[in-house]
Amino acid sequence: MPFNFDAYLKSLDILPSPTPNPEAGAYTRPVTTQLSAFPWQVKHLTGGFTNTTARVTFTEPVILSNSPLCPGKFASAILKHAPPTLASDPNESLSVSRQLVEGRALALIAGKEVVLEAGEAPVQTQVLKEVLDRYPLIHIPSVIWHDADQNVLWIEDFGELGSVAEVLASDAAARDSAINELAAQLGSFLAQFYQGSKTIPGELFDRLTVESDTVVGGILQYLVNATRIALEEVPGVDEDEKSELVGRVENALYDIRNIPERRCLGMVDFWPGSVLVDANWETFGLIDWEYFGKSDEASELGMFLAHFHLTILKPSISKASVSRLGNFVATMFEHYNRSSGSQQPQAPFQWRLLLSYGREMVYGFTIYEYLKDQVLLDAKMAGIRALRAAGPDADTLNLQELWKGGDRDGVHWLRSALQNLGFATEGGT
Repeated sequence: MPFNFDAYLKSLDILPSPTPNPEAGAYTRPVTTQLSAFPWQVKHLTGGFTNTTARVTFTEPVILSNSPLCPGKFASAILKHAPPTLASDPNESLSVSRQLVEGRALALIAGKEVVLEAGEAPVQTQVLKEVLDRYPLIHIPSVIWHDADQNVLWIEDFGELGSVAEVLASDAAARDSAINELAAQLGSFLAQFYQGSKTIPGELFDRLTVESDTVVGGILQYLVNATRIALEEVPGVDEDEKSELVGRVENALYDIRNIPERRCLGMVDFWPGSVLVDANWETFGLIDWEYFGKSDEASELGMFLAHFHLTILKPSISKASVSRLGNFVATMFEHYNRSSGSQQPQAPFQWRLLLSYGREMVYGFTIYEYLKDQVLLDAKMAGIRALRAAGPDADTLNLQELWKGGDRDGVHWLRSALQNLGFATEGGT
């Protein structure tokens, strides 16, 4: 059953002005609380693949007396409930420690102290905060409270923001200069964030990612199995090739986790739903850090690219929207490439990006209801071409496989995006 946020809120003491109690280091709760005097509105938010998420808006600003982390009042908050499974698939187990991972990630990026084990001295690093401080348009939410007993994480509410891909596809008016500035800052931020994380001392890096390894380890095989299922009955893919393509996806997923020199810290699950934008195109919010840990730049960018590509396949999308989506990702990739200092990414980077992109294209229909019939087949075939282009390893990379389809499924759009990332895309159709 979906999590009942109203019942959860009624079980808490939500007060307008709790009395400070310095000796206890927190707040004193009154004996009784008139809950009816402090109404709230719960709005369930979409995109809950991992958690059940809602925005709670209070009629009057309140203080959560349970939380010594939040001494101030707030008018609203985002509440994320973590069941012991995927929220979208109750048959698939997933560790609730993902909330601990997210809370630590948000504190770490803010330059705050993080306790890794009870009784240990807290650790702290400023390198990620220094990167974030360079990009004033990008905002990462603060933690209000982690209710570990109920598996509910309270985080800062940025207001009514939309997924960057959805907003770009909506024909909502926006200045090209504003869109380009946000895309440029995001690309540069990502490049410097990944590089900065590699400077964290190895022992601390490993300690920071113990919990995230537990969470991510529970979902890797799910991704492999989802790819295998999505390749069933696709024309032109026999059983031998299907096994080969699934094997490539599996090898890439585990390769990222196990080869130290390729590791960085990242969101791991980086897609347009992680990037929110306001109606005036003045602010980005980067959300959903519950997988934060060992990652790989190419794989994160490949996943992001795939979901932009899946958005342009929406049957009702306008040419202007397709152009905006293309311009955004091209500008983002151009500035990522510029900030990373690599004009042409090496073959291993291209290999991992194509495998991540291809994997997401193949099973992206699980989140986009418009991917059906011919549109679904187009998406899968674009993904299959990418998996074929990657080859068994970086030494067998063959980008010409990418261009063997027509443009119904966005071949030219993809070429432009990869060119701005530094891929050599000459030849083909």
